[in-house]
Amino acid sequence: MGQTAKRLRNPVLAALNGVPFNLTAWIARSMSGDMGSVGNKEVFRHSDFIFMIIKGPNRRNDFHIDAYDEIFYQLKGTIYVKHRDAAGHTQIAEVKEGEVMIINAFTPHLPIRPPETLGLVIERPRVAGEQDGIIWYCDTCSKELHQLLLDCQDIETQLKQALDAFNADLVLRTCTNCGSVLPDPAQQPPWQQMVPASTRGA
Repeated sequence: MGQTAKRLRNPVLAALNGVPFNLTAWIARSMSGDMGSVGNKEVFRHSDFIFMIIKGPNRRNDFHIDAYDEIFYQLKGTIYVKHRDAAGHTQIAEVKEGEVMIINAFTPHLPIRPPETLGLVIERPRVAGEQDGIIWYCDTCSKELHQLLLDCQDIETQLKQALDAFNADLVLRTCTNCGSVLPDPAQQPPWQQMVPASTRGA
């Protein structure tokens, strides 16, 4: 067997090598308060995987396109993942607590996470030159409103910045086909359309 080359590892990651810890306690310690538009935090930063916990509620109206598969595992509560099929039609997957789902590479998808939900998402880190796609569609006529490519090296911060910039721009949110305005998810959270009023809570 050939000799395995050693790689330099981030010191924080190296210190975690072979050391179990309680994920529930980590979540309570690391993810208190408002988590912003995306609500994500990586558990093992700089590893060979993006292994992140995502806390609801999130505030998103964009469809994300990843060049790699994404794995969703729902730890607490139920989330809804809109995704576009090959014909361009929007489907909605209801992912309940304890369920797992894969979103194939290049599938436009929009995770909708109500309050008090917790999920685990596993992705592949991007390398230089690999870009994430972000697309917004009109809720009324499904016309594409805006699209951008993002060189996403820090998924915790760069994605949030891109989403917040779009939602602050009324012109971008206004459909040139039918005139409808895509609601700002901070003002009209998409999860409110999915969850029965009697169970919405906060």
